[in-house]
Amino acid sequence: MDKLKKILVPIDGSSNSTRALTDAIFLAKITDASITGFYVVHSDSEDDTFLEILKPLSGLDEKGFVGKQLSEANVMMGEANEECKKNNVLFNGVVAQGNPGIKIVMFAESKDFDIIVIGMTGKGHTNEVLFGSVSYYVTHKAKLPILLVK
Repeated sequence: MDKLKKILVPIDGSSNSTRALTDAIFLAKITDASITGFYVVHSDSEDDTFLEILKPLSGLDEKGFVGKQLSEANVMMGEANEECKKNNVLFNGVVAQGNPGIKIVMFAESKDFDIIVIGMTGKGHTNEVLFGSVSYYVTHKAKLPILLVK
């Protein structure tokens, strides 16, 4: 693997995704890479669009679930951005909507990331049986290096 330039960190607010961000910051500092935090609003939609977190976000379903997740995403990305700033690491936050595993892999490959740093278990809709259905999917489907953090 060449020098790391672009690190993707899926963020869901779990302690493992926080640890993944910490490890990604460590890697970014020693390689002068940038970090992109990636939050997926879970839905059945497979729209291929990705929203930069700094753009206005909207969208409420009948229960307010999507709107609540977007609000949570804004908070998490703000915290991740602050942590990166403290460590002099460039951060960009992106939000997508759809199946988290599929979206992470699609985004990572479409934007030519060098590595995905992902927590082994997160805050999925169902508690994962093995080591996290999203991290399991990403590990088996992504065609780039993966650093699993627990």
